[in-house]
Amino acid sequence: MKTMKRVLGAILALTLMVLAVGCSTPSVAMSVGGYDYSTAEYLAYLYQNATQIYQYYTYFGDASTMWDQTLPYENPYDLSDEDETSEVSAAETETTATGAGVTLDDKGIPVADYIKAATKDQIIYLSALKALLDENKLSISEEDLAEVDGVLAGYDEADLVDNGFSLENFRKAYINANYLEDTVFMGLFGVDGKQPTKQADVDKYFDDNYLAYEIIQVALVDTDGNALSEDEIAAKKADLEGYRNVFYATGDFDEAIAAYDAATAADSEDGDKKEYDTDYAGEPKENVTSNTSANVQTVDAASDDADQDLVKLIRSVDEGEVAIAEYNQGGKSKMAALVYRIDPDGKGRDTYRADSTEAIVKALRQDDFDKAVKAEEDKQADSVKINSRAIKMCDPKSFFE
Repeated sequence: MKTMKRVLGAILALTLMVLAVGCSTPSVAMSVGGYDYSTAEYLAYLYQNATQIYQYYTYFGDASTMWDQTLPYENPYDLSDEDETSEVSAAETETTATGAGVTLDDKGIPVADYIKAATKDQIIYLSALKALLDENKLSISEEDLAEVDGVLAGYDEADLVDNGFSLENFRKAYINANYLEDTVFMGLFGVDGKQPTKQADVDKYFDDNYLAYEIIQVALVDTDGNALSEDEIAAKKADLEGYRNVFYATGDFDEAIAAYDAATAADSEDGDKKEYDTDYAGEPKENVTSNTSANVQTVDAASDDADQDLVKLIRSVDEGEVAIAEYNQGGKSKMAALVYRIDPDGKGRDTYRADSTEAIVKALRQDDFDKAVKAEEDKQADSVKINSRAIKMCDPKSFFE
């Protein structure tokens, strides 16, 4: 299951469009679990998903042509077993996915229909979460609600009404899309949840998997991906040895990073540059590297996203020590690196373990959460009704015309 990403209020605010949606449709767009989603409510969800896609094309493509594009659709809220496909068949008519009778092909579906499909599947997923929230007598925290009110304070209700929904419609959709999942997850499986995760298990996961480090790395291939010569590799490693010498001379790995940055930056017009002792050969100075430096990076070694070659490299270094070694970044790109390993629980990092609790609970209990939500979705499956006329008439393009 692909965990939902929070929609940042600032991003939504940037894309608020003061336009009327041509959607004089039936009053109800969808029904799930006995609850009727009015067309206005549906539009509030549709708007949020449309603005996210718009931002994607704005930053990574060309928003002016997004409606001419197609995207392959795979339900981001699918909780089926991995051996079951969640991607809609190319031959399937998409009454199921969009409610608008769109036929898919190998190239995917038009962006507008992609947004509709995502909105439909999101509402079904959130309906299951809402049922779990109510069944377990959970509630969105006052802190989260205050955060929502702060975001919505930047909106003019008249603008939202022009888009076909009220501020209250938008508030409800915004809360559900951005806070419901975390609230239910931690309410059920947090250390103080209804089905609690043991604190001892959280601590063990942290100790076994959380790594903190600083790193300087250089590529051992050229810009075309070709391996460097032995002499070129030796020169790269000599550079890393120089940065290690800076660490030994100062006791501060941040100074080693500063030396690397200075050596690799374009020549400054300011003239004088700080000199770094890359030839230092004396005894290493007392380590004064800050455990809370902006250069500190962390990784959960058990995460699916973790670069296991990097994890292996970090683990080969004792905490508080440095080492130079080669590794394959992402299992592919040949690199040489100077790594400084940090105690993730060290001085100045007093709250890091506690701050990591939610992420660890999610790592430990994701399967349990998925099963709970899937069971609720299965209970509601027969109640899902989609008004294809309403869905067809509510066109996300209208938000941007």
